[in-house]
Amino acid sequence: MTTNEAEERDRVIVAGRPDLDLCRNQIITSRYTLLSFLPVGIFEQFRRVANLYFLLIGVVMFIGENTPLFQSVVNPVTVLFPLCFVISVSLLQEGLADLGRHRSDSKVNNHPCIIFGRSKDVDNDKVRKRDDTVMGGRDVNIDVYDQNSRANGIAFESIKRMNIRQGHLVLIRNRDMVPADLVLLASSADNGNVYIETSSIDGETNLKLRSSPNLPKEITKKMFDEDGNERKVIRETLEEATKRICKLSALAFPHGRSSIENANNRKGNESRTYVPKNSSPQSVFQMMKNAAKSISTGLGEITKYQDASHYAEGEESGSNYVMAVKSEPPNASVNTFNGVLFLPPVDIDGPSVEVPLSGENFLLRGAVLRNTEWAIGLSCYTGKDTKLARNSFETPSKLSRLDELTNQTVFSILGIMFLLIAYLATATNLTNNYYFEHLWYAGMSRNPAKQWPYLPKSFEPPIWQERTQNWFQLFFTTLTAVSQFVPVTLYVTVEIVTFVMRFLMNSDLNMYDTETDTRSIARSTTVTDPGQVEYIFSDKTGTLTQNVMTFTRCSVDGKIFGAPVMESSPASTSINSTFLTLDNLLEYNSDAAILSFNREMFLRVMSLCHTVVVEKDFDQKTPHKTIEKEENKDIENGVATKEEKGRDGAPIGFAYQAESPDEGALVEAASAEFDFQLLSRDSSGIRLCVGSSSIFSDEVVVERLKNGSLTEERLAADTASSEGKLGFGATPSMGVHEELWEVLAVNKFDSTRKRMSVLVRSPPELGSIPMLLCKGADSAMLDPSVVKDPSHIIIGGDADGQNIGNGGNIGADIAEDEFDKDSNLSLQSHLGEFAREGLRTLVLGVRILSESECADWLEEYQEAATSIKNRDELLSKAAISIETKLHIVGATAIEDKLQVGVPNTIDLLGKAGIKLWVLTGDKRETAKEIGYATKVLTEKMRNGLIEVAQASTDEVRTIMALAFLKLVKHAKLPDYQSAAISSETAKPMETFFFKFGKFRRRMKRAGRRFWHRYIKVLIWYCMCKSDLPDPDPVLMSIDEEERKEESILQVTERRRNVRNRAEKIVRDYLNTTEGMARCKSRLYFSSDDKIEVEDVELPSNGPDVFDKAQSARSLLKKRHPEEKKASREIEGLTKEQLEASCGSARDADDELV
Repeated sequence: MTTNEAEERDRVIVAGRPDLDLCRNQIITSRYTLLSFLPVGIFEQFRRVANLYFLLIGVVMFIGENTPLFQSVVNPVTVLFPLCFVISVSLLQEGLADLGRHRSDSKVNNHPCIIFGRSKDVDNDKVRKRDDTVMGGRDVNIDVYDQNSRANGIAFESIKRMNIRQGHLVLIRNRDMVPADLVLLASSADNGNVYIETSSIDGETNLKLRSSPNLPKEITKKMFDEDGNERKVIRETLEEATKRICKLSALAFPHGRSSIENANNRKGNESRTYVPKNSSPQSVFQMMKNAAKSISTGLGEITKYQDASHYAEGEESGSNYVMAVKSEPPNASVNTFNGVLFLPPVDIDGPSVEVPLSGENFLLRGAVLRNTEWAIGLSCYTGKDTKLARNSFETPSKLSRLDELTNQTVFSILGIMFLLIAYLATATNLTNNYYFEHLWYAGMSRNPAKQWPYLPKSFEPPIWQERTQNWFQLFFTTLTAVSQFVPVTLYVTVEIVTFVMRFLMNSDLNMYDTETDTRSIARSTTVTDPGQVEYIFSDKTGTLTQNVMTFTRCSVDGKIFGAPVMESSPASTSINSTFLTLDNLLEYNSDAAILSFNREMFLRVMSLCHTVVVEKDFDQKTPHKTIEKEENKDIENGVATKEEKGRDGAPIGFAYQAESPDEGALVEAASAEFDFQLLSRDSSGIRLCVGSSSIFSDEVVVERLKNGSLTEERLAADTASSEGKLGFGATPSMGVHEELWEVLAVNKFDSTRKRMSVLVRSPPELGSIPMLLCKGADSAMLDPSVVKDPSHIIIGGDADGQNIGNGGNIGADIAEDEFDKDSNLSLQSHLGEFAREGLRTLVLGVRILSESECADWLEEYQEAATSIKNRDELLSKAAISIETKLHIVGATAIEDKLQVGVPNTIDLLGKAGIKLWVLTGDKRETAKEIGYATKVLTEKMRNGLIEVAQASTDEVRTIMALAFLKLVKHAKLPDYQSAAISSETAKPMETFFFKFGKFRRRMKRAGRRFWHRYIKVLIWYCMCKSDLPDPDPVLMSIDEEERKEESILQVTERRRNVRNRAEKIVRDYLNTTEGMARCKSRLYFSSDDKIEVEDVELPSNGPDVFDKAQSARSLLKKRHPEEKKASREIEGLTKEQLEASCGSARDADDELV
């Protein structure tokens, strides 16, 4: 079987049985070994043309020095010795650089890791050793079977990372790097979840959630404890997890057969996994626990197959089935994983239990375990088979750009040199043959008896050389004479400069990070390249910004809460909106001592609509502050208490873990700022500690919401007004209290919907009301198909604000409709202000459901969740079906501060001629503000800034071409105007005059040359003048004039082609059906077939946030003209007046004014 065929087959990994035929977990990034260093290194050195040249020249000199073939003018030592010195220095630098790679590889490969092993095997092998740091070095006692007897004990074995094999069960601890690609089986967290940091893989610093595989309850209902009751486990200890997993592995049954080999397994195209309808997922570690229990208790006995031929003589004739994984072949896709986990059969003669595996159950090598005490995984891919290694490549053997330039220069010098040598060899050969008889002084003569001139005739004739050297001999002789055309000292200088530059980079204090104690290390010898960088491609979040989100402002009930952020864009117009401090969001608006409906639901969406979980803070990296309450309680059994808060709002000793920093910022703000503290999240729901009374404590309100006689809009309007009265019943004061909200379903965020939602049920004391909480981008939330009343949503960008949605809330009273309209218009106006400040915005909405609506949708959701095919599609459709008729309660604004020194750094990069491209997922308005703040965009770019919305390729190309032509039209690019690039093909007459002028200038220069070179000299001689002036300066100026004209003509030709292509792009697009439909006005051509760009305008795909905000403000001013004066008066308030108006110093901080 070939290697490619083996890679195409699915991998079968048996838990606890390492596969020694597959690759080790060793990673090699070095380029050389001890044996290959000299041959490969020397070969690499001779990739430099000069080194190869000097080697050949040295060989030629050696041959000429030691053979009669030709004569060498220079001793070969003068060339070969410097060459050896240069190569030795280069090899030394390469060796030192590769030695650093070897040390790094050795550190990584020899790092100690922990695997599970049988105690007996570990103790009997002198090479293997235990890890005494886990459980004090003691064993985990389980029933372990061997050939002849039964022994107890699973040991935690310490092993080098490179010795991990596929099939090993691996233990990872907090802050440890995942040593190989693992399938997650258990962890210390709820339901076997873990958090990993993948900054070393994809650069993202936010933690990612991974979970153990899930099973439907119908599969696990036959697995009971000894008392016959189904057991529900949320957390388990390391000892419990070890027992559970090892009982199902080959560590307990070393001769066990893989569960994949079960003859009763489904075959063919049948579904692998039994997934019935209307089932909610349950963590597989609970099912595995009960299955392992059933092995020893006999409840659900695992079938044993009597197949003596399967084993060698003397071994057990029967075998238990053990856990195994069937996975896809090794590949480079880091975001996906497909496999099946096979567990031993539960029923006699039954099939193995098959659990589907995905990327959510997969831990990549290189990720770091965070905020999880421990995790257990099955090694799936190791070494070069890991996904990270598949995405890597061998250390390239490349030359620096300086070396490439040097090679090109040497090629040019060699070409000139060989032409010169050929000329000299030819001239020497001809001269020698012509004057041969006169070369007696060189010992040449065709007459052997000829006497040496000037000597007595009594002397014997010398031994004359009867013929001269031929052309080839003269060529090599001359080659040795002019070999120094390429100076060997050039490469000596380059090597010394490279060595010094590496030393300076390694010792540069400006490139040292004190926080992480990390210095720059030049691991490559191509250190001259960083100074020649032309383009930098960067993302925004986490690179230009700190990726530390801070809840800054919000819009609720038509009011802004939170101080504005300083704008960075040039010539930005201030909106002058009034605002309140964040603390004012908790002010009561009525005598009932409750928050308004919008404010309460706004805070509940922040604290409930997320996937954040509360975990023990094993890192303990930040100090905390204590908020004293009536009584203090300790943290018990991993459950957070409500009396204390950490700096991020989480209970003391705990931390909020979010998949995105935006979610974390909202949850932290809800807890720290508004006393809606998230305490825990588990299968029972989300537990909150709330410091405000709830409107749902009014039984009359709850009843009317359930029967539909009270709408969200009516409740919001009545509770938002200080004069409004509920009139529905008494609302008791609840004080600080705990609430348990049941989570019925979670619709995760996706790029199509651009929002997420959770279906929850309020606690019994708050009426047990099913409701949908939703948050998302403003474009996705303020959509006529999503909101309950689209008549209050701006869908156009006209200045008068007349283009709004159709429809309306039929049956609503005037006050309710007016408040809802004002609130939505104000929110859209505030979104524009937030975007202008560069803040990240989210819109929040709710929907109260009836019991029948909730039940019907849950049935649809369960069918989609348990579907094998097109599960993501079906879940998305289910989410879209319920995310309608939303009542908008507010919007949040989150600030992601820039990294220290980013604007100055980008400014310096620009001055150095480096172009910077930044990729961001923000909307255009926010992206522009961030661009100005980081100095990626400057004041000079403001007028020429081009915004291209989502469109087809042809349309985007046309927009860019139109923008270029408009700049030419308005004289912003004068070099591309018609007067500067007069085309030769525009008109016959213009072409004639252009060619005539070119011919005239050429003839004029020829006449001037003839005058200065011949006529002027002749006249000077005829006048018998001896002081003849040198004509060379004049002739050189004429040549320079000619070269300048040619370069101008070349640049002009290029600019002419650019403009012609831009015009052709526009013309071709506007002649298409799409172009005719998109063009606002009819296209006109001038008499010379040139496009009049002012007559061409392509409409945008929709108004931006600023246009909608301006329309909303226009409508609000028409509806409430008296507020215009108030907005102007706030500009004149001093800080003291503002503090007095806020009521306390706490309400107005220093940043507010």
